[in-house]
Amino acid sequence: MAALRAASEKEAAGEAERLRRTTSDEIERISRAARAEMDAAERAARVELRAMGARLAVERAEALLKKQITADTQAALFRAFVQGLPESAN
Repeated sequence: MAALRAASEKEAAGEAERLRRTTSDEIERISRAARAEMDAAERAARVELRAMGARLAVERAEALLKKQITADTQAALFRAFVQGLPESAN
């Protein structure tokens, strides 16, 4: 009877250890997956932020150009461009 009890206790202890290892492994796997997901979300946010910054910079530049370039300025820029064409052809 004592041998049976000892064997049962040993088996239970082994099963408890196996469950602890399995749980620990699962916790580590979930932690790695969560870290990878957070890293991916951070990279996506950085890309989106750069794109937003670029879009805002272009919009601001466009607004400034619309304020500063009059019809006369635009005509002068066009004339200077056309006059420079023969030089750039060489």
